[in-house]
Order: sequence, then structure tokens, then C-alpha cells
Amino acid sequence: MEVENILRNFQGRKVLVVGDVMLDVYRMGRVDRISPEAPVPVVSLVDVEARLGGAANVALNIKTLGGEPVLCTVTGDDEAGRRLRALLAEAGIDGRRVIANAGRKTTVKTRILASGQQLLRLDEEDTADVTEDDSAQMRHYIAGLCGRQEVDAIVLQDYDKGVLTPALIAHIREVARQHDIPVVVDPKQRNFWHYRGVSLFKPNLKELAYGLNRDVPVTQSALDDAADEVKHRLGCRYVVVTLSSKGIYVKDRLGEPGQLRDTGARAVADVSGAGDTVISVLALGMASEIPLQAAVDLANRAAGIVCGKLGVAPVYAEELRGADASSDE
Repeated sequence: MEVENILRNFQGRKVLVVGDVMLDVYRMGRVDRISPEAPVPVVSLVDVEARLGGAANVALNIKTLGGEPVLCTVTGDDEAGRRLRALLAEAGIDGRRVIANAGRKTTVKTRILASGQQLLRLDEEDTADVTEDDSAQMRHYIAGLCGRQEVDAIVLQDYDKGVLTPALIAHIREVARQHDIPVVVDPKQRNFWHYRGVSLFKPNLKELAYGLNRDVPVTQSALDDAADEVKHRLGCRYVVVTLSSKGIYVKDRLGEPGQLRDTGARAVADVSGAGDTVISVLALGMASEIPLQAAVDLANRAAGIVCGKLGVAPVYAEELRGADASSDE
């Protein structure tokens, strides 16, 4: 399928995004000297920027590609949570199902950069499971949205920060099954084997190796064996593995070779957020019922674009159109 036709199919598709959100903060400056107090660079601060991260970045990618994301999650009732909700509003993302809990800390990842290089990352987070009251409220939201047929696909974006508990995952799987809604998953370690029966399962290489408790080299045979084991144990329809700057692997049929594709990124500045972009494209592909290979090819192209950007950033439909035009020249 041509890129323009795929993007046209994405328009207005409603995607429910459930998972861990975070605020990505970039403190950018310049380094002119080494500290006399310790052998570390002194950064003269020039600018500070906050961006949507985690499941919020997935929602942003869906929005910039023409879809209509609905975000369901829990944050702290703190300054970072308020800033995150303000960024959602600025992006035109429905944040009415973002629950603020005064007893919880919003995840913040602060990166110190100088001359385009990351010097340090400071994480502030709460990784305990969300409260039963908050989980019950999310289950209520999700059941209502699915029951009213306001969802074309569901993304479960898991960063092991406690929003996606086994009970919530089981609830979403059952509601999606009842209403025939595809579920795509970007897993982490904690709940890796709790996603049985989902439509599409997309770990990265590190997560795949952790789940299988063995190294998985980036070779056709090793990836085929690993994906077959995942498909057998989870009963999912598709397995897609993101391989950072090395591309994307996709497995459709059990026992048959998968496809290993390079991202084609001309310059890799930063792989942060590339997995978020891939799952966003794949979710829109499932929502619009386009062929898997077409969605994977577009996700691959989108990942290449994002890897050329510094920091967590979405991909825009116009960038994909531009990349398509360049490839035709």
C-alpha cells in the first residue's frame, strides 16, 4: 500500500492507550570547563524542555499520525503530573481518563545534555502497583469506552511503573475479546507472560531475551526460534521485535521464517521513543485493518525518522509523506 493510502486509513481511528506515562525533561546547556570539585563537566544551563513520554508519547504519535487517542492512566497529583496533563491538552489529546493520585509520584526522567550529547539521566518514579480504587476506575473507563464502541484498537504500553497490573491486563483482554477489539502490547519484564491471547506482541530485543531467559542474537534463526516460543506460549497472532538501530523483525505464522528489516535510518541520533512510535503505527494499522506488512513497513520507516531526532519525539504524517517521496526519487 502507498503511504498516502495508509495515512488516509489512519484518519479518525480511535485508539485507547493504557499504560505508564512519564514526563521527559531535557536540561540543555554547554560545557566550557571541568568542575574543580570533582572530575565532572560543568554544564551552563541554556534551556529546559518537557515532553510527553511513555504511554503519553504513544498517544502523541497516534495524534500526529491522524488518529484519535484516548489515554487511560494514573499519575501523581503533583507538579509533574499537572505539567504532563497540560502538555496533553496542548497536543489536543483526550486526558479525561488520566487519574491523579495524591499518594503517587509522577514518573519524571530528567536528561542533562550538552552539545547534543547526554551526560546524565535522573529518574524520579513510583513503581508500586496502582491502588485498587484507581485500577477499578480504569476498568470502569475501559469497559465503558469499549461497550459504547468508541475504540478501534487498544494499546497496552507497559514500562513496569505499576499501572498495568495482572488483574487490569486480564480485564482488558476479556473486554476486548467480547467486543472484538484488537489489542497490541509493548511489554516490559514484570508482566511479560501475562498478555496471552493479544493480537500483536512487540517486545524489544532486551525484553525478549529477559522473557525467554536467554540471549537472542540478531540472526534469522535465533529470532525465528524466539518468536515461535513467544507465539506458542502467548497464543498471540503476531510477534514484532524492535531491534533498536538494527531494524524490526516480524513473525506471522508459527513455524515459518519471519522477516527482518532494517530501519534505513540515515543517521542515528537517539533511539529514545522509537519503540513508542512503532507501536503507535502498528496500533493504527490494526485499527484500520490494513495488511500487517504494510503497517510494519510504515512503522519501520517511522522508526528510522525518529532515530534521527534527539530525545523522545513523535513522528508526523508529513515526515512519512516526505520520506516516501524521497524514496521514489
